[in-house]
This record gives sequence, C-alpha cells and structure tokens, in this order.
Amino acid sequence: MVNGTHQSVPHSARKVRPVEGCGAGSWTDPADLASDRTPARCRPGSPPAQRLPQRRELTIATGTLGAEYVAPLRVALDKGGFAKEGLDVRLKVLPTPEALPLLAKGEVDALWAAPEAVVMNGIRGGFAIRWVAGNLSPDPKSKSGLWVRLKDGETATAVRMADRKLGTMIGKGP
Repeated sequence: MVNGTHQSVPHSARKVRPVEGCGAGSWTDPADLASDRTPARCRPGSPPAQRLPQRRELTIATGTLGAEYVAPLRVALDKGGFAKEGLDVRLKVLPTPEALPLLAKGEVDALWAAPEAVVMNGIRGGFAIRWVAGNLSPDPKSKSGLWVRLKDGETATAVRMADRKLGTMIGKGP
C-alpha cells in the first residue's frame, strides 16, 4: 500500500525466480486444472532455512488448534521449521473477532485465519494489516467445508440457507 492506495505491479514486471533446491519442477501453472497434473515440488529441505541473526519470538493467533487448516502451522512447529529460521513461535487460540484488533495493535504478530467478513471489515475500517499467504489448500478428498442438516425434500445439491441458523468457530456475528 502506498499513500493509502493499493499499488500493483504489472504482470509483465513480475519475475518468478527459483530458489536453491527448486527449479523447473517447483512451479505448477495455475491454469493447468487437470486432475493428473504433476504437483510442484522442491528437493526435501529446500529452500534451506535462512536463520535470523537474533532469535525472535512470534505469537500467532488462530481460532483453533484442531482444524485441518491449522495443519501447516502445527507441522512446521512439530518439525522445527520455525526454529530453523530462528523463530520461537507460540500459537494462541483466539476467535478471529478477538484476535484481529490485537493484530492491528501489535499485541499478536500474526493471525492464521481465512478472509472472513470480520477480516474484510477490519481492513475497510482502517486496520493496517495485509494478507500474505493462503492457509489451506485442501486435498480434493477433504471433508472440510460447510455441513448442513437436510430438511425433508432437500438434497445435498439444493439446500436453502435462508432462515437457518449458522454457527461458526469465529465467534458472534453482527
């Protein structure tokens, strides 16, 4: 963001540069939607860790520790990925509506959440935050998603949500 406006770099100016241990096979064309395409891969351990000169403590807020979308964080902690970079990461369980103001004030360092309405409202309301990475690319066989009890006459392909109560783990809505 520059002077309060979003700046974008023209696509022609963007360069994708492979990092050490990653080459031609480490990128998948997003336009290739074939179910049998070869996924992008780097050599194990690549790119190598770039340890910070001084250890840094980080607190990352997340709505839960048990959901599928938190797996990348949990694996990175369990496998020592953050420690190899010189980061001492602590996960703090907080609903997004509670964590977002703390992020904006600098009381937590990062928020692991989807681009939910509360996040978009915070950005529109002036919170100086930026979405830097997606938090989940579920397996096609994943059962993650919105589950709805079918009423008489409904099918899984035709569910009306009007006049239904919807609960989420992010906390109270408006």
